[in-house]
Amino acid sequence: MEINPEPYKCEICNYVTFVKKNLLWHNSCESHLFKVRNIKPTAISIFNEIKHLSNEERDKLLKYINDSDFIKKSAF
Repeated sequence: MEINPEPYKCEICNYVTFVKKNLLWHNSCESHLFKVRNIKPTAISIFNEIKHLSNEERDKLLKYINDSDFIKKSAF
C-alpha cells in the first residue's frame, strides 16, 4: 500500500485520501462516475482553470464570490 505525505484528492467529489489505491477505487465508484458524467463542459473548463491558480489568487477569487455584491454583478 502506497502512502503519500500529501493527500490524493478528487476535487469533483471532495474526496481525500493518503492512499493512492483508495483514490483509484473512488474514481471507479458509481457516485463519482455519475458526477463526472453530469458535470457541464463549461464547469469542467472553469474548474481546470481554478486548479492552476496560486493560493493567493484562489483566495482573492473566493473573497470576490463571497462578497455580497457578487450576486448583483453576476448574470443570476
